[in-house]
Amino acid sequence: MGYGVKIIFSGLAVAQLLSLLHVRLSNIRYYEKLMAIRDAGYLAIPASGAMERLSAFGSAFWGGLFFTLSVGLCLTFIGMGAAWIWDRILKRDRRFIVSALVFWLGLVLLLNSGGFSILATSYVLVIPPLVFGLSARRMPQSQDRNAAKKGLAHIVCFILLAGLGSGHLTASGFSLIRDHLLLTHPVGIHLNNLYYTHTLYAAQVFKSPAQDPMRTCRISVSDADLSGRLRRVMLSCRYLVTDRSDVADLEIAGDRQALVFKSHGREILTVSHTELMRKPGKTLKAFSQQCDRYGGFRQFTFLSLLLVSGLCIYLILWLPFRLIFSMMPNRTAASFFPIAACLIAGSVGIFVLQARKPPVFSPAALKAALSSGAADQRVEALKYAVRNREDIGRFGVQDRMAHSPHMPERYWLVRALAFSHAPSTYETVLTLLDDPQINVAYTAFDVLARRGERQAVGEILKRIERSEHWYVQLYACSALRRLGWKQSASR
Repeated sequence: MGYGVKIIFSGLAVAQLLSLLHVRLSNIRYYEKLMAIRDAGYLAIPASGAMERLSAFGSAFWGGLFFTLSVGLCLTFIGMGAAWIWDRILKRDRRFIVSALVFWLGLVLLLNSGGFSILATSYVLVIPPLVFGLSARRMPQSQDRNAAKKGLAHIVCFILLAGLGSGHLTASGFSLIRDHLLLTHPVGIHLNNLYYTHTLYAAQVFKSPAQDPMRTCRISVSDADLSGRLRRVMLSCRYLVTDRSDVADLEIAGDRQALVFKSHGREILTVSHTELMRKPGKTLKAFSQQCDRYGGFRQFTFLSLLLVSGLCIYLILWLPFRLIFSMMPNRTAASFFPIAACLIAGSVGIFVLQARKPPVFSPAALKAALSSGAADQRVEALKYAVRNREDIGRFGVQDRMAHSPHMPERYWLVRALAFSHAPSTYETVLTLLDDPQINVAYTAFDVLARRGERQAVGEILKRIERSEHWYVQLYACSALRRLGWKQSASR
C-alpha cells in the first residue's frame, strides 16, 4: 500500500496547485469588484477584514484545499481505480484504454456542459491521466491470487452500503452530520469552523450570477428616461448598478425595442423594454442560466463530496475489522471476513439510525429539562422545541442559556428562539449576534429575519462592519433584505 499513499499524495499535490491558482484568480477578480461596489457607496459583502483576506495568499490556499479534498481526491481515486481494474482484472488489456478515454472525455463534457472553462477543465485533463500513469507504472506485482476478488468484494460492499445510506448523504444529510456530530465535540467544532471560515472563497469560484449576492450591472443606453427605469428595476432585483464595465456581471445596451444583455462583452439574450418591465425576474433568471459556465463543475464537486465522504466512512468502518481479523491463520478468511463484518455492521448502523426516535417531552417535562443542571438534557429539550416549534420564551430560561459555556446549547437555543413570540427574547437574540461561534452568530441573524424584527436593521448593519467572518456577514445581509432593507448607492 506504500505505493498507493505516494500516488494519492501526488494527485493531491497537483490538485492543490490547480485549485490554488483557480481560487486565487477568483479572489482577485472578486476583490476588485467589491472595491468598485464599495467605492460606489453600496454595502459590499464581505466587508472589512473578510474582504481584505480576498487579496491574501492564505485564503486561496485554504479555499483551494476544499477542491483538493473533494474534486482532486475523487479524480485521484478514479485514476487509481481505473489502473487497478486494468492491471488486476483485465490483465492490462489495451482495449480498456478506449473505454477509459471515452469515460475521461465524458467527464470533460460534464464539466463544460454550461460553457468552456479552462481552469475547471484542467482538473480532469491533468489529474486522472497522471494518477493512472503513475499507478500503472508503479503498481507492484500481486502475490495474492484473490486480489481481484477482494477488490470486487470491497466495491460490492461499498455500493450496497451507499445504497442503504443514500438518504443520509445529501445536502440536508451533511447538515445533520454538522448539527448532531461535529458540533458536539471540540475536534468536530474545529473542523466545522475551518469549513465555514474558508469554503466561501472556494464557493465563489463557481457561483452563477443569480447565486452571487453582490451581482453588478452596467446600463449603457442613451435614453435618460429608459436608463432611470432600468436602474430602478435592476436595484429592485438586487443588481448593484455600476459605471465600470470591467466589474459588471451584466451589461444592458440597446433601446426600448431591443435591450441586449451582455456578460463580459458576450451577448447572452435580447428582450424588449416591455417584456423586461413585465417580468424582470424571469428575464434575469434566463440570463443567469445562459451565462453560467460552472453548472457542471458544481454538480461534479457535490458528487465528489458524496463519493469521498462515503469512502472515508467506509474506511473508518472497515479498518477496525481488518485489524481484528488480521490475526486469523487463514489468509483468505482474514481478507474477506472484514468486508462481510463491515457490511453487516454498516447495515445495522444504518437501520438503527433510521429507526431511532428522538425523545418526547410533556410541557412540564420540557420546562424541567430546560432548567436541568445537565447540559446534554437541556440540549435535547431545545432540539425538541425546534422540531415542534415550541415557544421557550414562556419558561424564561433564554438569558441564562445564552451565556452557557456549552456551545451546542447556545446553537440550539438560537434556533429555538425563531419560534418564540415573547418580547423578552429579542434582546437574547441580539446578544447571540456577537457569539464567538460562527454557527450561533449566523443563525441569530437568520432568526431575526424569520421573526420579522424590522427594528433590528440598525443593529445588523453595525454587526456587519464589526464581523470578521464572511459567512456571518452573508447571513446578516440576507436578513437585511428579508426585513425590507434595500441597497442604494447613497447609503
